[in-house]
Amino acid sequence: MDILNVNGISFYYGETQILKNISFSVGEGKICCILGQNGTGKTTLLKCIQGILQPKKGEVLIKGKSVYEMKCKQVARNISVVPQQMSVVFPYTVLDIVLMAKVSRTNFLGAPKKKDENDVIKILNSLKISHLCHKRFNELSGGERQMVLMARAIYQDTPIVLLDEPTSHLDYKNQIVIMEMIKHVVKTKKITAIINIHDPNLALNYCDDIIMIKNGCLLMKGNPEDIICERYLSNLYDMSITVDKTRAGKTVVVPWSA
Repeated sequence: MDILNVNGISFYYGETQILKNISFSVGEGKICCILGQNGTGKTTLLKCIQGILQPKKGEVLIKGKSVYEMKCKQVARNISVVPQQMSVVFPYTVLDIVLMAKVSRTNFLGAPKKKDENDVIKILNSLKISHLCHKRFNELSGGERQMVLMARAIYQDTPIVLLDEPTSHLDYKNQIVIMEMIKHVVKTKKITAIINIHDPNLALNYCDDIIMIKNGCLLMKGNPEDIICERYLSNLYDMSITVDKTRAGKTVVVPWSA
């Protein structure tokens, strides 16, 4: 069953067209990856899905209902977001930042219960960042903030989660930790994840569906085994790319000429 349908999205900044008739759907329990060069409209597409930006043409449907007809609280109950970066004005702790994720389901002025705090700590433990619990969010490194934002999205407990370059500030080990966590949450809770990511190898190993966007247009869509190939990737990135097998039989993507 498709929980998310993007139908013919076209978006403009002023007179400049950024997205051109983008259409795709994603089912429950699926991880969909958006691949493309910088500036091709990937982040804009995520913002259209979230309802922050409204396209000139097209619609985004969540379980058959237009996201543009939903109130803010309805959107927050259906979509959680892991942005590229986030800063806050007030000296909130990591615990505070994650707890705020469920404000759409509770009284904003109400104090969180002990159970709420315990639930957050369990998630922080699963990401191995519970030691950050009482640290101020703005004092964390970029990688630590990214892990906290992932914890926040998990705690928000929505059927759809949008992740804008979730591995961009992470070292190699924590890139794998985050992707494993995303896969675990998506498969166990049967939610839908849309990930804007740069590494085709991560897309190949962790995603169920891939969307390739070039110059604001949908270049290709399909499963990783079909479209992670030299022809499509070389076209997508305007460079020579090899897709090969390791001795262990694992497929790897290797750029060899820019």
